[in-house]
Formats: sequence, structure tokens, C-alpha cells
Amino acid sequence: MEVNIAICDDEITALEHIKNKVLDIASTRKVSVNVFTYSDAKRLIDVLCSNEKVIDILLLDIEMPQISGLDVA
Repeated sequence: MEVNIAICDDEITALEHIKNKVLDIASTRKVSVNVFTYSDAKRLIDVLCSNEKVIDILLLDIEMPQISGLDVA
């Protein structure tokens, strides 16, 4: 079973850091994951609404310029 994880953060360095941490943890626990990263909350909302991908876990930055992580959730 694969777990699909979406990470959304407007700061690219934070986005990459979180992605690497998720991959490290998944590897340590021998869990298969697909990690999708988004620096634009609107794009993530479009993906979620279109059912383009089934996302099991969302990791959201709370403070983003146009749409907050709370609004996305």
C-alpha cells in the first residue's frame, strides 16, 4: 500500500525540508509513500477538487499569501 502525501508551503526551502523529513521517516519505517509538493495553495485545491490524485495526508503551511492552510483544509 502506498500513502499519498501532499505538502503545501509557499517557502521552497521549507517545502523541500519537510519533503525530505517525510521521505526519511517513511524509509525508516518501510512505508511506501508518494510525496507531492505545492508552493501554491490554489493549485493544491484544484488538484483536490478535480480528483486528479487521491491524497491521504495533507501537510499545510498555515500562513501563505493568498490562501491559508486552514482555508485549504
